[in-house]
This record gives sequence, C-alpha cells and structure tokens, in this order.
Amino acid sequence: MRVLVQDDRVSKFVAAITREAEEQRQRIEQETKDFIAAEMEKAEMDALGDSYKMIQRAVSNIRSDVGSQLSARMLENRRVLLARREEITDAVLQKAAEKVTRFTASEGYDAFLAASAKKAASVLRGGRPTVYLRPADLSHQAVVVGAVGDCSVEPDDSIRLGGLRMVDGDGKVAVDDTLDTRLAGQRDWFQRNSGLGLS
Repeated sequence: MRVLVQDDRVSKFVAAITREAEEQRQRIEQETKDFIAAEMEKAEMDALGDSYKMIQRAVSNIRSDVGSQLSARMLENRRVLLARREEITDAVLQKAAEKVTRFTASEGYDAFLAASAKKAASVLRGGRPTVYLRPADLSHQAVVVGAVGDCSVEPDDSIRLGGLRMVDGDGKVAVDDTLDTRLAGQRDWFQRNSGLGLS
C-alpha cells in the first residue's frame, strides 16, 4: 500500500511538473508569438514610413521636373509670341509707312508741312530758325518759308518719310515733327491697343 501511495504521489508530482511545464511552454509560445507579431508590426510600420517618404520624394521630384518643363515651355511660347507680335507690328507699320509715302506725294502734303512749320515756329523763341527737310522735300521749301517767314532750310538724310525738324537760331530748342518720329511713336500705341499684348 505504501508503494501505491508513493506511486500516486510520484504520479501527481510528475503530472504537476508536466502541467507546469506545459503552461510554461504555452506561455513562452504566446510570448514568442506576441514578440514576433509586435516586431512584424513595427517592421511593417517602418517599411510603410520609408515607402511614404520615398513616394513623397518621388512626387516632389516629379512636380519639380514638370514645373521646370512647364516653365521652359511657357518661356518658349512667350518668346515665339513676342517674335510673332513684332512681325505683325512691323508689317502693320510697313503698310502705314507706304500710306505715309503716298500722302507725301499728294496735294495735302503742302498743307501738312505749312501747319507743322507754323506750330514748330510758335514753340521756338530765339533767332532765325533752321528747318530740316528730307532731300526729296526740298521742292516744298517755299511752302515752309511761307509758313515760318525768315528761316533757313537744310536737307537732312536722316528724315526718310517726310515732315520736318526745326531748331531755333541759338541751337538750344528743337522741334521734331517728322513723319518718321510720328510713325515710330505709333509702335508702342499699336502694341498696347492691338490686342496682341502678352500678359
């Protein structure tokens, strides 16, 4: 009977140790699973963070590249439009110059020169003025002298279209009423008012 009790105690002891060992094994397995799960989650979060940063850098680089390309394209388009606007302006002013040339050959040109000479003379104060005409307009000298009175008339090769330039006797005040200057002044006006402006 003593052996039986002892066997029973050994069995209970072995069962208790086995149970405790099993519980420890389960606890260790659970702790290992929890540790692995936590490390996996941490690794995934780190990977997501790294991926997000990489994506942000890639998006930033793409935006920068697209922005640079867009700026370059806009600059090139602006340059082309500016060149085209200059071509159109030159063509319009060339046609205007042709009309001015026809006007200088018309009967109304003498009246224009007389009015221009009177207006210029009214601005000048000192001495006998000198009137400069393009060489082709020297034939209109009598019209100018008739409008101004006592003056000298000289040719000026820099006047291409017509009109006159007048300087007072002291050489201090000059009036430029050439058709060249008038037409040149129309360039800015045309570009502002033609609708060909670049904004």
